[in-house]
Amino acid sequence: AKASNTANADHAVAAVVAAADADACEPAALDAAGTFAALEILLERCSVVVGLHTDQATDAAVDFALSRGKPFAVVPCCTYSADFPRRRRPRGPDNLGGGGAVTTHAHLVEYLLAKAPGVCRRAQLPFEGKNVVVYSLGGVGADVGLCHVATAATAVTAVAAVTAGAPLLHRRDES
Repeated sequence: AKASNTANADHAVAAVVAAADADACEPAALDAAGTFAALEILLERCSVVVGLHTDQATDAAVDFALSRGKPFAVVPCCTYSADFPRRRRPRGPDNLGGGGAVTTHAHLVEYLLAKAPGVCRRAQLPFEGKNVVVYSLGGVGADVGLCHVATAATAVTAVAAVTAGAPLLHRRDES
């Protein structure tokens, strides 16, 4: 009788889980305002921004993180220079006057670093291909000094965690 009760309980639990899974898989229509509000809350609560092969969203990811003092790591890949004709190269040793279109991967990395000199850093990741990460440990104003004492290990760890399947967003209240 005890085995029968256990089997019945297991069956009941399985039925409840199956029903919950079916409900969770049903598409739910959200209105644009509801979707935007939910996304806004999620983004404000995230503690780090990570972007891998972010294409046209690279600027937005970096700008969002910088504007809120959040740490970030992006691994830029494609430049999409035709989509972003206003991106200009910063002044540098090979571009003394500054200016010119951002047309190569190296230009894109320079451009991203120039968004916040001294705050944004770069590191090379241990794999082949587009393996440059542009990152910041966050902070604005007086907090910028945090980036000067940090190593690229933080950015590499964040990118490695995401590539291993860790969540892209981590809420501050989920320690």
